[in-house]
Amino acid sequence: MALTLNVDGKSIRNPGETDIASAFETLGKGTGFLRGPGLSMIILARREAEEIMATGTHDEGFVLTYQSGNREYNYSTDIHQPIPVAETIKIFQAYARNEDWGQSKFNWHRFDLEVKTSKVLIRLLIIGLIAFIAIKWIMKFAVK
Repeated sequence: MALTLNVDGKSIRNPGETDIASAFETLGKGTGFLRGPGLSMIILARREAEEIMATGTHDEGFVLTYQSGNREYNYSTDIHQPIPVAETIKIFQAYARNEDWGQSKFNWHRFDLEVKTSKVLIRLLIIGLIAFIAIKWIMKFAVK
């Protein structure tokens, strides 16, 4: 099974546990758009429409989203209860090993996607949402 880890737009083919941990541990430590402090998106994909995604920050935690082979449905954890980075790393590592990654521990919210919607459009919508949240977050702290 070929895995792809995508960290803020940078892909790693067949990542190991160390690659996954390093990807999360280096978040927010770079410079430039999507490399510095702020929201990050990390996707671990087994194949088309079968992936887990974490969106958030190293310090604040992550919201998880997954697809289990059906492009029509995505499932997401509660945005008000971010998952700490250490737990998110363990979840991604277990998912990469094709083991139980603790899916039953979370309260999942299903949202339907149009079957004809391309994966690019879905990702653009997610990036737009992340950008909106990031701007609101920056504005909140810039005013202080």
